[in-house]
Amino acid sequence: MELAAKFGIEATASEKNIGIGPGYAKLAVQATQPFFIFLENDFRCIEHKSVALKRLQAALNCVTNFGADAVRLRHRHNAGLPDYSLRFRGHELDEGRLHLIDSIRWIDRPDLQFPDLIRATIIDGERWFFAKAGNASFTNNPVLYRTELVQNEIVPRLNVGGFESESAIAGWWRGQPYTVAAGEGLFRHYDPWKEWRRVKRRLLGRKIIA
Repeated sequence: MELAAKFGIEATASEKNIGIGPGYAKLAVQATQPFFIFLENDFRCIEHKSVALKRLQAALNCVTNFGADAVRLRHRHNAGLPDYSLRFRGHELDEGRLHLIDSIRWIDRPDLQFPDLIRATIIDGERWFFAKAGNASFTNNPVLYRTELVQNEIVPRLNVGGFESESAIAGWWRGQPYTVAAGEGLFRHYDPWKEWRRVKRRLLGRKIIA
């Protein structure tokens, strides 16, 4: 709260952990700007400010001019851990294709491999990919939406009495006609414990090789 005040940002808080779903809903209903990004505190922007501003503007462009209803902003090449979508590498059409859009993290041109399910276009010099909601599962990873869509459609369907926002809305989301866009991204998931275990494995590996 003190940090928010330092930068003149209005903040809201809870004395206890109310969970992702209720937290998401509490923030969204207070939003007054036309666009909304739900960003958990374990996602970090890993790009320079100039790149971040350019990609955010392109994300807005995806919505206002290219038909996207949601724009994913998790980094394409440095997504961080855990990354649940990696289990579908080489099995992109499993689970009803719900995670197909995630294939941009390991397939350079998924629009060429799955031309009937993913399209691509160049916006501000970078390639953006588009897929229907049935091929791009709902996620509480960083995503940009129109605030109206979040407040009117997503918030009422969140499991506001529990912690699992993704599972609470996933079934509804996959049946909607929404279009989801994803590009190079900005945010990397940072889990200190998993990061330490990864470094530890590397160090042990070097020690064994030595």
